[in-house]
Amino acid sequence: MLAPSLAKFGPLGVKEFEAFDFPFIFDDTTDLHKITQGPIGAGPMGCRSPRASRARRFFGDNGFKSFSANTPIKSANDMKGKKFRIQSSKVLEEQIRSAFPAAFRR
Repeated sequence: MLAPSLAKFGPLGVKEFEAFDFPFIFDDTTDLHKITQGPIGAGPMGCRSPRASRARRFFGDNGFKSFSANTPIKSANDMKGKKFRIQSSKVLEEQIRSAFPAAFRR
């Protein structure tokens, strides 16, 4: 059994789970669990994929997004010039690209 983040399912063809990658969609873990452990989490969530069916049974959370670096991060300015490693989610990629465009300049 694995407990991957829901962002891992998008590249496997279950794009519906990328909705959980939107920033600030939940205020806290209590709000998150109301969805994942309630009727929406138990239902099909618009998914018809057998993979989604199996994945949905095991909703868990690995916490909310956090950033770390070898130097202190106290504000968004401290993120300038940093490289980011993110999970393979189009939603997460666009969020980071929008918030920190300089990180994607080559």
